[in-house]
Amino acid sequence: MRSAGLHLSVITVSHGHDAYLRPCLDSLARGLDGLEVEVLLVDNLGTGRLSEIVGHVGLPLRLHDNARPEGFAGNINRAARRARGRYLLLLNPDTQLLKGQVPDALAFMERTPDAGVLGCRLLNADGSVQGSYRRFPTLHVILARGLGADGWPLRPAFYRRALMMGTPLTSPARVDWVFGAFMLIPREVFHAVGGMDERFRLYYEDVDLCYRLRQRGLAAYYWPAIEVLHHHARTSARRPFGAHWRWHVRSACRFLWKHRNGRRAGQPSVP
Repeated sequence: MRSAGLHLSVITVSHGHDAYLRPCLDSLARGLDGLEVEVLLVDNLGTGRLSEIVGHVGLPLRLHDNARPEGFAGNINRAARRARGRYLLLLNPDTQLLKGQVPDALAFMERTPDAGVLGCRLLNADGSVQGSYRRFPTLHVILARGLGADGWPLRPAFYRRALMMGTPLTSPARVDWVFGAFMLIPREVFHAVGGMDERFRLYYEDVDLCYRLRQRGLAAYYWPAIEVLHHHARTSARRPFGAHWRWHVRSACRFLWKHRNGRRAGQPSVP
């Protein structure tokens, strides 16, 4: 796969993530193993400081400052339209690649016909594993999550199943959806499904994208050989009824309403 021009376009959107950008890109550079890569870096706050923040990271950078803040999905879509790589890597700026090589994940996708998108193993700052793969949400799951089920001493069985708690995956596996902090997807596939739905201002863009891929017969895969530290700050959980909480609830309702008439995509096979 290394013989066909630019292999990978990395898209990263910063919204005040200045302190994370340099470590993120430095770590990524160590996991590319000779791939032809471009990095499309978007400053959603339009500070004009990206070039001085990232400096010389050894990767070809294309910088863009927004005149005004845009939604996450809109930023990703506009950057994807400028991308030239065969694959897109949608990468949060608050991440650091700890282990694994991106070319290995791309090779897996090349030899797996139904692979539409691939996610990785995400870790918290303390080394614990983040839940980066799940089943598609239902109304009951969304209600429980909105009511703070993550903090309940005893979580209902249906909730544990939906979040695939107690289902550790140690080898590549099909899942319903993968967390958007790290998503590998063929550029042509991304555009064929219409990119991310910009009506999701924040949250559920990744769930919706994976759902639409499944409707086209393409699967989300979890690839644990790549480990990424993710400084995940779930603002909506920390501040119930705040702006982020409302965005989260609104996006969840939009997802359920948007796909209300479709059959639920089939459950994945897991060990």
